[in-house]
This record gives sequence, structure tokens and C-alpha cells, in this order.
Amino acid sequence: MNDALRQLADLTGWQGTATYSSTDWVAVERELGLELPSDYKELLSTFPPGVYFAPNLRAGGVGVLPPRPYLDFPDHLHQFSTVMDELREWRRDHPDDVPRPLFPEPGGMVPWAHSDGNEFLLWVREPGQSPQEWTVAVTNQGMWRPDDSNPVVEEFACSATEFLVGVVSGAITSEVLARDMGELASLPPIPRRQPFVPLTEEEWNSED
Repeated sequence: MNDALRQLADLTGWQGTATYSSTDWVAVERELGLELPSDYKELLSTFPPGVYFAPNLRAGGVGVLPPRPYLDFPDHLHQFSTVMDELREWRRDHPDDVPRPLFPEPGGMVPWAHSDGNEFLLWVREPGQSPQEWTVAVTNQGMWRPDDSNPVVEEFACSATEFLVGVVSGAITSEVLARDMGELASLPPIPRRQPFVPLTEEEWNSED
């Protein structure tokens, strides 16, 4: 277990495994045509599908769901393709808001998680980088913005698991995920909640 994953397990109190959501990473990477970061694959072999909550994140949590076959079709990339379609639509409608290429373009950003709202978490890839060097971006695609001073995209110099550690611990504060940092200061404290809420096996099996 890598250091960031160990920190995440300590912060969330998670001691189980992802027994009901095992992923065929060979098939996923073959269909994707892309190797994925090892910390992400280790995360999803340790934690089941679920939502990570932050003490300062009023908008909700970060949901991390592994790739899976869709219905009776051996398509592990159905949800991935759906998100990519939304990202391409975002770029088509608001090209100035998209600072980097999108997969499968060279160095294109790749989705790996989502928020409870309409925000996506993406990997930022520089051409020639190994997957272990990818960092994280968060985008709201221009939605849920009180005004033009709020960012559409934020970038963080960390891995996916390190980002989750930062979110759960409160060390990372994202304006995109919080939606309105100014308003948050005047709102009452967020009720105490679990830092990680896994989907039950029944919920996961109904995700189709």
C-alpha cells in the first residue's frame, strides 16, 4: 500500500476491501489504449465504489467509481465515453474555458472521478509523462458559477489518491467543488459526516 493510500485509509477509517467491485484492468487499459496510474488502480482494489467527503466541502463529495462492463455488453468504458462526450461538448461550446487537450489527443485530460454536482475530476497529462506523474484538474464546465471570478478549471500538483487525502483532511480546498467560497464563510458549520461512504453491493449492482 502506497503512502497516500495508507493516509486515506487512516483518515477514513476504512479497513475493508473492494470485494464486490473487482476490475479487469487489463481489459480496461486495452480498450482505453492507455496505461492508468498505479495509485488509482491500487485505490480501487482497496476501497469499494463510494463517495469521499471533505470537512469544508458543502457542495457534496467526490465519487470514485471503477470502470465496469455495461449491462450485458463487454464495454468497460461506457461511463468513460459518456463523460468524454460531455467534455467535448463543453469544449465545443466554450473553447476558451478548456486550457488543455482532451483524450485521446496527445497529452489530453482523462476523467477519473466526479462530484455529487456536475463537476469532473480529470488527470492532467503532459506529452511523454508516465501515468505515475499525472496530476489532477477539477472542472465545473462553467456551471454552478456565481460570477466570472470563480474558476472553471483548477489544477493541483498531486496524484489522484493524494488529492483525495487533501480533500478528506481539509488540506486541499477547491473553489470549483465548493462552488462559492465567499458564501461558505457566512453559512453555519457543515454537520459532521463520515469521510467515506461506500456504495453497498446492492447499490453498486443497480448502477447499470
